[in-house]
Amino acid sequence: AMAVVLASAGRDVMLWDYKPEKLEAIRETGMNASYLSGVRIPDSVCCEPDLEQSTKNTDVIVLAIPSRSVQVVLPEIRCHKGLFVSLIKGLDIETGDTISMQVRRYCRDAGIVALGGPTFADEIGRFVPSAMVAAGECESDSAMVQELFSTPTLRIYSSTDIKGVEVGGALKNIIAIAAGVSDGLGFGDNSKAALATRAIMEIQRLGVLMGGRSETFLGLSGLGDLMATCFSRHSRNRRFGQMLGEGLGVDEIQKAFGELVEGVPTCDAAWRLARDHGVDTPIIDQVHAVLYRNKPPRQAIADLIGRRLKAEMP
Repeated sequence: AMAVVLASAGRDVMLWDYKPEKLEAIRETGMNASYLSGVRIPDSVCCEPDLEQSTKNTDVIVLAIPSRSVQVVLPEIRCHKGLFVSLIKGLDIETGDTISMQVRRYCRDAGIVALGGPTFADEIGRFVPSAMVAAGECESDSAMVQELFSTPTLRIYSSTDIKGVEVGGALKNIIAIAAGVSDGLGFGDNSKAALATRAIMEIQRLGVLMGGRSETFLGLSGLGDLMATCFSRHSRNRRFGQMLGEGLGVDEIQKAFGELVEGVPTCDAAWRLARDHGVDTPIIDQVHAVLYRNKPPRQAIADLIGRRLKAEMP
């Protein structure tokens, strides 16, 4: 979807995928039928199955891969000295590290910018007016990505809070699963609005201790992304949670989806981070119990509501 937007704005774009047959299908049909049905990919987008060739002499590498693939792909392009732009919304499963921390581990000489916000691929690819935030380790990198990715239908804001943007984008997937559970159980707007409002406080608490700034979690990559993924039919994490609420098991849903949604491994990483930092994360805790300890969703909801009464703001 981002290749479509960038190429349509006159940028030179090369597309790589670890499945050569997918690239071949794009060449033949001009579309990615599996993930972006009905969206025409411009002929100017070059498809290259060789990773080394696709990144050779490239100024900017856009990472739009699952978070679990980062440690496989980055060692292959560790010599890149330009800029990485991450669209990935996840954490390292083992360490809880953000994507920028992993990039820095493998590619010490490259710059890194996280691009986040309330955006779904289908709408981006169809040129629905949208907004995102580009957060880099330095203002010049953020400004460069802001200029490069801004188009008539995509407005980019800048930030230097890369940790905040990454953490907000990752943790919202966990809450989307909880929102889906609410849908699957037949609850209404009251339930989901309460969930999202309390969840942003939880995300903010953990995010600040991970190095983010509190105000970032009230912006596009925090509250904005959370609203979109909790309420949208496009959200795979929300749909995953809905199937949980309807009574299906994690393994059964996994088979139906074909590949893991980001919220599942991110939940485990975030749960462990919260324990390490001593942060109170009741919603994440209950989602974790449902996903990893087979806790019935209705019991998880009951335990959330039945917690000790407290003031809304500390």
